[in-house]
Amino acid sequence: MWVAMMAAMMLPATYPMVRAFVTINRRRRERAAPYVPTAWFVLGYLLAWSVFSIAAAAVQWGLQHAGLLNAMGESLSRTLSGILFLAAGAYQWTPLKDVCLSRCRSPEGFVLTEWRDGHAGAVVMGLRHGLFCVGCCGALMLLLFAVAVMNLLWVAVLTLLVMAEKLLPPGRAVRHAIGGMLSAIGLWLLLS
Repeated sequence: MWVAMMAAMMLPATYPMVRAFVTINRRRRERAAPYVPTAWFVLGYLLAWSVFSIAAAAVQWGLQHAGLLNAMGESLSRTLSGILFLAAGAYQWTPLKDVCLSRCRSPEGFVLTEWRDGHAGAVVMGLRHGLFCVGCCGALMLLLFAVAVMNLLWVAVLTLLVMAEKLLPPGRAVRHAIGGMLSAIGLWLLLS
């Protein structure tokens, strides 16, 4: 379930990177350079999110056994939810978030600095891009434990937040606004 959910939530925001890979790969094929189907790049990207998904499923299992989540993945603890929102909000302001987001937002720069030939090279490129995306968006995905893993409204909201960060004009305003909003929700949950 987590793997399918992460793929559905994260693939739309990676469209510019996939488009850059396709464009450069097409140009290489026109010059008779080795061509690699884009699916290999996407496979590497999904591999990174699959590892995240396995870890998230283990955390979900642990939280359910601890009585902090019900069987539908809904948080039974305002404290847990508040802490998760505060942590995700604070992460929006960190240098690591900044580095990972900048790598996710710059398809041309990524492809030019990370290009590797062959099928395995495309998988490695996709994996590396996926790891930057996990570093960028993993904290937002962990909010699913605060709001209900199976809540489609929150899945859509988090997907839109990820897309806003990655696709709107660059700058820190969007991610800082998101961080402020998440922190405010976290404080409200902890103090109410």
